Formats: sequence, structure tokens, C-alpha cells
Amino acid sequence: MGENKKIAILDSSALMSFYTLNCLELLNLFYDKVLIPRQVEKEFVSKHPELGRSQNERFIFLINFYQQNSWLLSCQEYGGDLVDLYKTEKNIDAGEAEVFAQNQHWDSRCELILDEKNARKFADKKQLQKRGVLGLLAEIAIRFGRIDYQQALKLLTSNERNFYINQTQADKIYEEIKKQLL
Repeated sequence: MGENKKIAILDSSALMSFYTLNCLELLNLFYDKVLIPRQVEKEFVSKHPELGRSQNERFIFLINFYQQNSWLLSCQEYGGDLVDLYKTEKNIDAGEAEVFAQNQHWDSRCELILDEKNARKFADKKQLQKRGVLGLLAEIAIRFGRIDYQQALKLLTSNERNFYINQTQADKIYEEIKKQLL
């Protein structure tokens, strides 16, 4: 594995955000491998009509992306009992449960890309490595100049799915990342 790169596990909200921005490939700037649990795939394909493309188009996109990018991997290397255990946590959905189960399979060495508040709180409680989409987007904008952060925010908030993005909080995250990097 590369010196500064690592393994990440992507939750469905993060996958949907990077898909919406058409920049999923930029995760390879940070990670040697990005794992997508099966339930996350199902949620990405079957839910969220606001993504603007049909379920079939999202399915084909994901299959093609896997084929063209060896660093993005579908995964199911965890037991159903472990997933069921995580599902008992309050406000943890099936996709998030699989993210946590997959991470445990990797001895908690992965960075979890999560945006839902309850999943992030749970990760904090378990002292797991995590990042949010806004922090990653800020770093991509600042370090690599590959996206326009404000334009990305506008695109993400242009549908009902991303109601959790608050401009003040997004600006604060950007400034924190900028301080860390400069």
C-alpha cells in the first residue's frame, strides 16, 4: 500500500454525493482501495430518484466503474450476524451497518466515509477513523484544484437529498481543512 494512501469504505450518501458531482474517481487521490458494501450498492441503485437517472443507468454506471477502476471494489467480507448486530444500534441503517461490519473485518483499519449524523456519532463512540464528503471535497479543491468547492455545494444542495448541508458549516469545514493543509 502507498505511503499516504489507505483503504476507505463508502456509505451510500457519500457514494451518491460523489456520483452527483461526477467525481467518484477523485477518491483514488486519497485511497488505494475504496470498498462499497453490497447494501450500499443496493441503496445507490434502488433508492433516490432525485439523482436524475434511472435505476438501470445507476446500475450500469457502477458496473462500468468497477470494471474501469481496479481500486473500487464491491465487498461482502463480513458475516450476516455482525451486520445484524450493528443494525440494532439506534438510527443505523442497513448500509451503514455493512460499512461498520466491513470495517471490523479489516480490524478497523479503514477510513469510513460517512455523512449521516448518527453514523458519525457511532463512529466517534467507537473511535473509528472517518471523513465526510465536505471535508474530502474541500481537500480536493485546496490540494488538487480539481473541483470548485462552492459549485459542488450548490449542486449537492440542488435536490432534497442533501438537506443536511448547511452553508455556514460547509464554509467552516473548508476553512478548517485549508488551515490544516497550508
